[in-house]
Amino acid sequence: TLLKQGPYGGKPVVRRVLVVTPGSLVQNWKAEFTKWLGRERISVFTVDQEHRVEQFVSSPLHNVLVISYEMLLRCLEQVQKVEFGLIICDEGHRLKNSSIKTSSALSSLTCMRRVILTGTPVQNDLQEFYAIIEFVNPGILGSATAYRKVYEEPILCSRQPSCTEEERVLGEERATELSRLTGMFILRRTQEIINRYLPPRLDWTLFCELSPLQQHLYKHLLCHRVFRTCLQGSGQTNTHLACITALKKLCNHPGLLHITMKERTDRGNVESSLYEGLADLFPESYSSAGFSTADSGKLMVLSDLLSAIRQLSPSDRVVLVSNYTQTLDLLQDLCVHMGYTFCRL
Repeated sequence: TLLKQGPYGGKPVVRRVLVVTPGSLVQNWKAEFTKWLGRERISVFTVDQEHRVEQFVSSPLHNVLVISYEMLLRCLEQVQKVEFGLIICDEGHRLKNSSIKTSSALSSLTCMRRVILTGTPVQNDLQEFYAIIEFVNPGILGSATAYRKVYEEPILCSRQPSCTEEERVLGEERATELSRLTGMFILRRTQEIINRYLPPRLDWTLFCELSPLQQHLYKHLLCHRVFRTCLQGSGQTNTHLACITALKKLCNHPGLLHITMKERTDRGNVESSLYEGLADLFPESYSSAGFSTADSGKLMVLSDLLSAIRQLSPSDRVVLVSNYTQTLDLLQDLCVHMGYTFCRL
């Protein structure tokens, strides 16, 4: 809108816009422009290995320059030659430190209109908050020294358990004033607002029955002397943790317990004694390298779920989460076995 019209005689408010974004989102920005505005209304130029900033500088055809933070630092001299009417910084929370090169580079660009986009809330660090506010609205909070004296110190002091009533009241007043000042140019979209436009989330808890092998091993562990000691409320804290960890691994897949058993049975400590006699309960041909889905109740249920989702909604995507790297290895093997494409983080 700003590129096409304005409040004064219909003249555009800005003629050129700079969008700075993480490298992984450069093409995504271009795709969003095309999706919502087409290719005719606004010409978008993205900087990459094949398209240089010099081409944008010398061409009057492009209105929007999309560039990564890293590329901006490399091509700063060329970018400074362009007069931008608006700068948009995606994932702008990275500018929370005014002393880093990226912040200095962006601040060196002569542009009065600056916008920061971020989905990451600023933490309770008032110096970081000041750095971001100073970038989008320079001078609104005064100098760094004045800001520290007027806002930061009273607010931090009021949060101390030992503060006086007078200090607490002053800190709350300064926090309210700071919120009022910055609220004039900060647009927040909280989870409560976003939820109105999202479909309702349904939480389902599935209880997965243990496989026969898991049940056999589980009963053996519960009868172990170390486990009985824990159940009676005695023993050391680290022993309790070792017992819980062993049961959690077993519930995910007995193969995880098999790996741990082979690693620790020769250590001779309390934790290694947990695995005494377990080897005899595994089939002779059992191998940790070739886990079977049928040995885990959870994996059997997950396998059925993924198959049903693929059949009913082929375009749907699934996120699998685990606290354990070894369990993620299992899930990865399951996806490979079932022929699902995946991305592991």
